[in-house]
Amino acid sequence: MSKTFKKVISVTTSATTILWLSGIAALAPLAAMAATINEGDTIRVANTFDVYIAKYVGAKKFKRLILSPSVFNSYGHLSWSAIKTVTQAEMDAFTTSTLVRAVGDPKVYSLVPTPNSDSGSKQWVNMTAEAFTAAGYDWDSVYEINTVDRDTYTAGADITGGTSASPSTSPSTSTAAGAVTVALASDTPAAGVAVAKAARVPFTKIALTAGASDVSITAITAQRTGLAADAALSSVALIDNATNLQVGLNQTLNASHQVVVRETITIPANTTKYYTLAANMPAVSGTSYAGQVASLALVAVETIATVSGTLPITGNGQTINESLSIGTFSGTAGSLNVSTTTKAVGTTNFNFSGLKLTAGSVEDVTIYSIRFNQSGSAAASDLANVVVSDGTTKYATTVSSDGKYYTASFGTAGLLIGKGLSKEFTVNGDVVGGSARTIKFDIYRATDIVVKGTARLPLVPVLCALTRARPGPRPPTLPKARRELSWARLILWFRAKRLM
Repeated sequence: MSKTFKKVISVTTSATTILWLSGIAALAPLAAMAATINEGDTIRVANTFDVYIAKYVGAKKFKRLILSPSVFNSYGHLSWSAIKTVTQAEMDAFTTSTLVRAVGDPKVYSLVPTPNSDSGSKQWVNMTAEAFTAAGYDWDSVYEINTVDRDTYTAGADITGGTSASPSTSPSTSTAAGAVTVALASDTPAAGVAVAKAARVPFTKIALTAGASDVSITAITAQRTGLAADAALSSVALIDNATNLQVGLNQTLNASHQVVVRETITIPANTTKYYTLAANMPAVSGTSYAGQVASLALVAVETIATVSGTLPITGNGQTINESLSIGTFSGTAGSLNVSTTTKAVGTTNFNFSGLKLTAGSVEDVTIYSIRFNQSGSAAASDLANVVVSDGTTKYATTVSSDGKYYTASFGTAGLLIGKGLSKEFTVNGDVVGGSARTIKFDIYRATDIVVKGTARLPLVPVLCALTRARPGPRPPTLPKARRELSWARLILWFRAKRLM
């Protein structure tokens, strides 16, 4: 860590302390607590000045050192005030990666920082994909960086096939390279309209077909094309057509009119999977985009497999409409949402949270899935038999690899809520461990509920956005397993898109 980085961190820490004393951050707990570390978070251990950026690939967790303040500042989305302080144990749970690839540069480098300085060297990992894997490197640990970051390091000797992997990277668990064919799906959305404020408006449906072996795709790059401004699209999302769930997070267009969805997708051997490039539309503002025609193109597929198919693959253009009216949909805490309480380990069939969803007066709506975020300190192993119930049927949940997200799917037919009516959902299960820990289920992102209106031709309203209430300060730790009930007040707008 450089001395200049230490100065910046020190100044930031001092400023934060002043804010706490002045009462601006009065709700912030002063006691050390388990931090929630998300994809892309910058983290450091208390009283140290090394700052890392976190990365998740499935169950794998990586961290990469940010060399200097100038490198940090070269990433416009990073903020000094957003650096999270974590425990040493939490930091150690992330494997340090030194492998990077600059945007637009196919070369993978191993970075070697010089201790106590703003400098370091980079070594090109100059070997075939097979040799890379055989040497013990992990493709999932490779970070995509900007050219400023890459060029801060001076060039060192290449690493060739005879060189072993750095001990700071995990042995590779990647599948064999294989081959994948990329094509435009025959039922890609037809040319239509993209309504202001709409979410997940489908633009381009792509088909990914694996050959004789499984194929792992680590990133997909999409680009906005057509006669439209980048600002006409609020963000871009990748949708798995098999589950109707979003892959990764919403991504905003960069200066190259592109987004990169960096999530690992596995295509089983001799199988075709379909994904849709979709856009979330901004609200009508002082700048009008009405009449502009935007398209989304698949321009790159990141994989060690052999890729067949002609890129870019571009879907039909969608004309932006800012005049169509929309319906409404809302949510509140349900009547079965109990106040904060203490429960002993061994409690069974307990309601952790309650959520009431109400359709507006315009039309019936159908809910396809709900994903709850367990933001307490309890681990997935502390809970068992977690289900989501609508009062009639209990739906099993699938748990994310990090143990923090529980998803209940309601099948292809979904659950219907009549216009003007409500339906209450509860999350319940067994407490099997976690003495002195907390359990708290809520809705974290807009994409955590998949819901649409019934077909009022020619428009289908679709979920647009969700606002999550900020939780208050955590209560003191109790000697028994504790369940903090909080509910996220939902403001869900339905938006329209033309039937395809």
